[in-house]
Order: sequence, then C-alpha cells, then structure tokens
Amino acid sequence: MGLGGKQRREDKATREEIVFNPAKKAPMLNTVLTGIFLFQITWAFWATQRMGMLMEQVACVVGVVVAVYASEFVAELLGTFLSTQVLAGPPFNNPLMVQTCDGELHSGPSKSMIKFKAQFWQLVIHSSMAVLEWVVLAQVTEISGGVSLFEDPTGMSVFNQDDPPLLTWLYLIQLAIWIVTAVFHIWVFQPQSDYFVMLAHHIVTIALITISLQNNFMRFGLAVLWIHDLTDIPIDLLKLTNYLQLEDKAGFFLVELSYAVSMGMWGYYRLFLYPTAVVSNGAMQGCCAATSAGLGTSPLPESLCAQFNPSVRTALEPQWAHLSENNGEATPYVTTRFWCWTETGLLSTLFLMHCWWYFLLLGILYKIIITGSPHEAGRQQYEGDNSLIQGDKQDKTD
Repeated sequence: MGLGGKQRREDKATREEIVFNPAKKAPMLNTVLTGIFLFQITWAFWATQRMGMLMEQVACVVGVVVAVYASEFVAELLGTFLSTQVLAGPPFNNPLMVQTCDGELHSGPSKSMIKFKAQFWQLVIHSSMAVLEWVVLAQVTEISGGVSLFEDPTGMSVFNQDDPPLLTWLYLIQLAIWIVTAVFHIWVFQPQSDYFVMLAHHIVTIALITISLQNNFMRFGLAVLWIHDLTDIPIDLLKLTNYLQLEDKAGFFLVELSYAVSMGMWGYYRLFLYPTAVVSNGAMQGCCAATSAGLGTSPLPESLCAQFNPSVRTALEPQWAHLSENNGEATPYVTTRFWCWTETGLLSTLFLMHCWWYFLLLGILYKIIITGSPHEAGRQQYEGDNSLIQGDKQDKTD
C-alpha cells in the first residue's frame, strides 16, 4: 500500500515535469528566433521615436508589465479558490494541484497553476483588446460613412481621411503587449509543444504592427488585430477550463462547449473572413493599386492583380499615391510598395499558421475520440504532455 502510494506520488510528479525544452529540442532555431525578436525590440522603439511617441511607447510597456503581474496575482487567487474550494472534491480533486500546509492554503510550484496564470493573462489581453478594437472599428466605420472595413475591404486603403486618435494608441498598446508577451514566452512562461510556432507568431505580429505603424497601414492592422483577439478568447477559455478539468456533466461540459465555439469562430473568422476580406480584397488588392500607382511591377504573377476589378484598382491608386507622397516619397513609390508587399507576405504567413493551429484543434477532436477525455486530449495534443496517460494508467494498476 505504501509503495503504491509512493508510486502514485512519483507519477503525479512525472505529469508535472516540463515536457518541452526549446533550447534542447532545436537550439539553432531557438537562437535565431530569439535573435530576431531582440532586433525587433530596437526596430519598434526606433519606429515610435521617429513618430515622436517614444516615451508614450515606453509608458505602455511599463503599464503592460504591471498588468502582467497584477493578472498573475488575481489568477493565483482565483485558481487557488477554484481548485481548493469549488473543485476540491471528486471528480476534480484539486485540478491545479494547489498544495496545502498546516491548514493554510498556498500555491506551490504546480506547473498546472503556472499554465493557468499564463493563460489567464492571455484571456485578459484578448478580451480587453477585442473590446477596444471594436470601439475603434466603430469610429473608423463612422468616418467612412457607415461602411465597415469588412463590408468594403477597400476602405483599408483609404489614406486621405483622418483616423481616430484612439487608433494610434491602440497600436502603441498592442506593440507593448506583444513585446512583453514575447519576453514572457521566451524567458518566463512554461514552454509547450507549439513553442516555436507561437514565437514565430509573436515575431510576425510584432513585424506587422511595426510596419503598419511606421507606414500608416493602420486600418489593415486594425482588422487583423480584431479578428485575432476575438477568436483567441474561446481558445483561452478552452485551455483554462481544460486546466480546471471542467468536462463532462460534472463540469457542465464547459471544455466541450469552449472547443465547439473555438472551432466555429476559427473556421469563419480565421479561415474564411481573414484570407478573403483582409489578405486578398484588402492587402493584396491595395498593393496591386500601389504598384500600378507607382508604375512599378508586382513581385507576384500579374494574374493575381488581374483578378481584381480594374475600376476599383484605379480608384485606389490616388489613395496610395497620397500615402506615399505624404510619407515624403516620390514616384515610383519603391519604399511604400516594398513594405506593402512585405506586409501582405506576413499576413499570408499568419494564415498558414491559422491552418496549422486548426489542424491541431482537429487533432484534439481525434484524441477525444481515442481517449474519451477532452482534458487528456488537450494535454496530449496541444501541450505535448504524453506522460499524463501513462501516469493515469500506472495509477489504475496500483
């Protein structure tokens, strides 16, 4: 009996071990991506310094760091309460493995709690930013005569209208969030199996925000940011409810519901609306207009630009000429065209990442069918924790 109890404790510890080490898994890739990110920090602050908003950007970074630690404090209190009070008994059995000592509750070095706190921060930023972006989208829609950027994606290429001041502040806040989040992703948070994909996503996002900010492509970025933050909310809820093991009837099927909502929202917003409205009809059509306005050639086959309505493309050409000349560039607008096509390429890269993550989500469905447990499926497929099943199997044999 004693040996069995000891074995179960060892199995529990095994399930809590770090199962993904980026430096050991792919040291060269880890070094390259980390180096790119460090370069991006210098680039981002240089861009905001040119705008005369360096101190505002620094203030945003400091504010985000404070928000991270405040979020962790709240998440630890909430997680401890839920795990040791609401979910202390069967079938949950303290899912975050919060330790108790002499009757006093405290949060130990549980990896489940660390992941819970990290994901709670993601929920905070995605929810708050989605609301702020919705407000800015409404302001842009009003300026554009009541037509939203998604109803008429060519509105992303309108540069002779004054954008709401809140849009610039949104960019500064978002840039600060992604810089701080990348720092925590690399050096603080628990690595998961998609560590490199997530780091590449952070790098691409920081590049997109910086390019948009320094070239005034901010309406493109606004649409991209809103889609991403909105659709990340159910993913955050999926992971949080999974850490708390709120599955099946006992957990009111919260894991299953979060999974279903995630699949539906990602399928529509990220796999349909994003590539059609933002990448194709927004960014690519705009770059084609910028190319023809500058009497240049597209880096892509002409057939891709030929698919767009010639009259719409012609109507957008003065907008891109206005933007380029406003930025101090004369025809053939080489710099504007370069950054426009670079941004389109990065947006396309994001879409490929969307496809990969959707594949991972589909993999969770497969694992649910195989294991019969959404919690175990999420741990295996998304976080790379294959030790869970092995440990549970050992528990049952003791």
